[in-house]
Amino acid sequence: MWQVLLASLALTAVLLAFHPQRPSWYRVLESGQFDIRPAKAATLAAGSIGVLWIDSRSATEYQEGHPLGALRLSQDQWADLAGPLFQAIKGRPPGQPIIVYDDGTGQRSAGVADKLRFEWGEEPVFVLKGDWKEL
Repeated sequence: MWQVLLASLALTAVLLAFHPQRPSWYRVLESGQFDIRPAKAATLAAGSIGVLWIDSRSATEYQEGHPLGALRLSQDQWADLAGPLFQAIKGRPPGQPIIVYDDGTGQRSAGVADKLRFEWGEEPVFVLKGDWKEL
């Protein structure tokens, strides 16, 4: 019995090591790979399926102004905000991009974008580089 298990493990190791379409053991991201500038974001927003805007700022900043239809989801309040937004995010049209923005620094939005991408498996998720008011 243990010989079958050992042979299976050996075959799996060989396949993982040499298969041309093997999955990567880890994911290497290029710096800025998911960045998007306001002009490109505006073009995507004007497309046939639009974009889903995610505001990663504080509640006060969000109330002061945001793009029409933007949802607020901050890393600080992820546990409280993510649950109610789950259906809205998962139920968006197939292929509709998500653009996460903050006050223009990209610091808060990058964390939210990473969680959407890696924990929820959402694609494509971009981080707006620049002020959303430029749209």
